[in-house]
Amino acid sequence: MWRSDNSPHEVEIFNGTRKEIDLDASNNPFVVEGQLYDEENGKSYSIKYMDGGYLLNVYNVKALLEEKIRKEDIDIREYQYIAAFDKAPGLLHFKEFWREDEEDKQCLPFKPLCPAEFVFVGFSN
Repeated sequence: MWRSDNSPHEVEIFNGTRKEIDLDASNNPFVVEGQLYDEENGKSYSIKYMDGGYLLNVYNVKALLEEKIRKEDIDIREYQYIAAFDKAPGLLHFKEFWREDEEDKQCLPFKPLCPAEFVFVGFSN
């Protein structure tokens, strides 16, 4: 979790703990970005503060694994907003999901794959 009063390298890690998060956009400091994963319930939460408000996405990882095409697992040290940080228990771990798009005449009779979801699922070493 990255708050507005911290530098990108100063993030909070909630490894195995539960904590209430205030998403009132009028409060300061506010959450700039949060990537949270509830392994017990298979839920991933993505929080981004943009244009004075929050974008909150909740993903049911188990359902995504069943309904979408899983392209690959990705381990990255740096993400768009949360930069590399020393206190992380490992690399940020994401699952990348794709969907079949409508048939495209330029792709002959094949349905092209399009990026659908990029979901945080914890840390890996």
